[in-house]
Amino acid sequence: MPSSPPPYTDAATLTPRAAAALLASCASRAAAAALHARLLRCSRAFFRSPYLANCLAAAYSRLGAAPSAVVLLRAASRPNVFTRNILLSALLGSGLLGDARRLFDGMPQRDAVTYNAMLSGYAATALPYEALRLFSSMRESGVRPTAFTFSIVSSAVASAHHGQQLHAAAVRHDLAQLDAVVGNVLIDMYRRIGLLQYAARVFSCMEEPDLTSWNSVMSAYKDQALSGAVFDCFLSMRRKGFSVKGFTVSIVLSTCSDVKDFAKDCLMLFNFSEEFQHGAQNLAMH
Repeated sequence: MPSSPPPYTDAATLTPRAAAALLASCASRAAAAALHARLLRCSRAFFRSPYLANCLAAAYSRLGAAPSAVVLLRAASRPNVFTRNILLSALLGSGLLGDARRLFDGMPQRDAVTYNAMLSGYAATALPYEALRLFSSMRESGVRPTAFTFSIVSSAVASAHHGQQLHAAAVRHDLAQLDAVVGNVLIDMYRRIGLLQYAARVFSCMEEPDLTSWNSVMSAYKDQALSGAVFDCFLSMRRKGFSVKGFTVSIVLSTCSDVKDFAKDCLMLFNFSEEFQHGAQNLAMH
């Protein structure tokens, strides 16, 4: 059954900020629509500024009613950059890529959210070259890419040339070294296009690699059947105090199957977690 709109006690005391909080707590499209109707009955003055219309449209989009958000925002008075960003995402959510691009091209102001929305649209519709061209335009316009930007664009990269360009941009913005999310994205990108040496270089330059970083670089070595490098990474990771998780176990054990007595050596060298010991013992018996 659809959720009912969050209750509020007194329409006279309902402020735009309180209404925005209620919209953020709506758990269904029906609840958002019912609250929208109540707000209109309270006072249409609520929608004279873009603030509440933006909140309502964001709620519709979040709840899977992008067409309702589009209708609402196309009629909005005094739209601002937030209005246009929400409308852009709603158009993309409705599958209207052409309309979204026309809105994007006509926007008097664009920020990283604007570009990320449009880049996501191209990535979702398998238009990698459009995404790469837009990323280049973003940089030329002086808008600073975010970690999410690099995550989106990396999925469009299919060649060494474009991969190196994206990597260089991340280095220039100090994200390849300082942001573990961006570093991990670059490692996975290079792994996907088969450039192991670049994946290893990204990893070696990261100031604070996390568990995902270690797993990613071990996976890259595993893809190239470099079992010794996987084991070296695993030992280094353990020495640095990282705990062994299930995915790490699967990477190392899948490598162990190609190395004689590797599992026995692991058991002698370290007192691993019970999960790893169990898997390694089973492997050593076969």
